[in-house]
Amino acid sequence: MRDVMFTNETYHKKILNLNMFYLRIQKEHAYFLQTLIPPKQADLIKSITHFHEEYQYLIQETMNIGAGILEVSDYMVTNYTLSMEKLTAFLTGHPIDTDLTILELNLATQPVIKEWDKNLKEAVTQLNQKITSLNREFIKLHNDVLEMVSACGILLNTYPSFLLHMKEELIHYNELLPNIISYFENDNLKFKSIEFWNNMMLDHAIFTHSFLDPKNEIELLSRAATFINSFEQLSNRNNLTIKLTEDFRDFIVQITEGIFNCEISSMMNPLYCDHILREVNFYLYLLKYSL
Repeated sequence: MRDVMFTNETYHKKILNLNMFYLRIQKEHAYFLQTLIPPKQADLIKSITHFHEEYQYLIQETMNIGAGILEVSDYMVTNYTLSMEKLTAFLTGHPIDTDLTILELNLATQPVIKEWDKNLKEAVTQLNQKITSLNREFIKLHNDVLEMVSACGILLNTYPSFLLHMKEELIHYNELLPNIISYFENDNLKFKSIEFWNNMMLDHAIFTHSFLDPKNEIELLSRAATFINSFEQLSNRNNLTIKLTEDFRDFIVQITEGIFNCEISSMMNPLYCDHILREVNFYLYLLKYSL
């Protein structure tokens, strides 16, 4: 791994970029939960909707703070994100603020021109405090729902392990925030993050496999099973990791396009495909940056 010393400007830019990735992930986790909880649980759905809205506000605040600094990447938003949001909102009846995505896509076309602002450090610190507080509340909600599921007190229209997967990503984000200064210069922290995301890739392969139609998507199921086996066996970070993940990214792109074009039989939320794609792109970013 490379030892790199960052200036304050570069450091805060990287923090804002990371927050743009993780905040959208959590916003979508809240959205997925909205669609997975039965209407009977109206109060719970209202609470989940609150988190969805709060993460949206934090994304907007991050863009405001980072105007002229943020470098929009394919792990924040992809060419598929907007279309998959529109399709998902149409199919589920749960609205999505696509204006936020349009704003983010527009940032990708703008040059990074903002000069160092001495007030930026304080703004980023306050932002991270808000995120940490909201994440803690959202973790509690995950725990509450998991307890309800384990007591057979609620019908969750997905696997309990899927909810646990979302909770693990949320916990990882919240544990990352207070250590984020040392994260960019600490090989051990970067290695732990890579290990974590390798496990998440395994989960993604498993869930992709489990959401495909078992009678009509035999070929895709076979390919998904191959990725499950490969990620299970992966033990060392090396170029093979990058090649495997690039192949998995291409597979998820195929799934994403197939779902959008109504060519694949599955139980997958369309936005979930793009959601996984961004997480795979983020893992590739970590690997290429750290090796």
